[in-house]
Amino acid sequence: MENALQKSETLAVNHYTFHTSQYLSRGWEIFKEQAGLFIGFSVLATCILAMASFIPFANMFLSAPLMAGFYLVARKIDLGQPIEFNDFFSGFNFFLQLLLLSVVTGIFIGLGFICLVIPGIYLAVAYTFGSPLILFGKLEFWDAMEASRKVVTNNWFNIFGFLIINMFIVLGGILLLGIGIFVAYPWVACATYAAFADVFKLNENEEPEDDILDHLVIE
Repeated sequence: MENALQKSETLAVNHYTFHTSQYLSRGWEIFKEQAGLFIGFSVLATCILAMASFIPFANMFLSAPLMAGFYLVARKIDLGQPIEFNDFFSGFNFFLQLLLLSVVTGIFIGLGFICLVIPGIYLAVAYTFGSPLILFGKLEFWDAMEASRKVVTNNWFNIFGFLIINMFIVLGGILLLGIGIFVAYPWVACATYAAFADVFKLNENEEPEDDILDHLVIE
């Protein structure tokens, strides 16, 4: 069994196909399985972050683990496992590594934008799989950053296009009186999970009966 670092090294040097439409479709299917819970959590997370905005740096501590909740629930749905609303808060089990990832990537991306913008755009795309690699690959933040950067770089333009489409989906949700964001955001999160799962072949040799919260590892 390959671990996450070994898998990322392989993907960094060998071509892989990135199926944007497939991931958007699969993301929508995952979202529909528990649409009510996804929408409810999106509303709650938005309220939490809105209230936290009055406390200095609070959003920095909360946003990454809340976002991770979408990925973890998407994973359980992908495995056909039962979902509880509390599962959306399981990202806090990875709090420190997700926080370090958010802070360090934010600094690097910010510096990249200062350096003629293009390096910032490159890094913003390159770190796309950072959080899933922490959640499902059991990597620490720096290894997750580097593994994501290497893998994404090997197919950067296709993944960039995927993220642009996701951005337009979210913007479309905002334009629908703002309410559509509670559908658009979990959809693109599920699509990102679907992309990660396919690129890293997360489901190969996976045992569906295992609880993903106890068995977070890339096969």
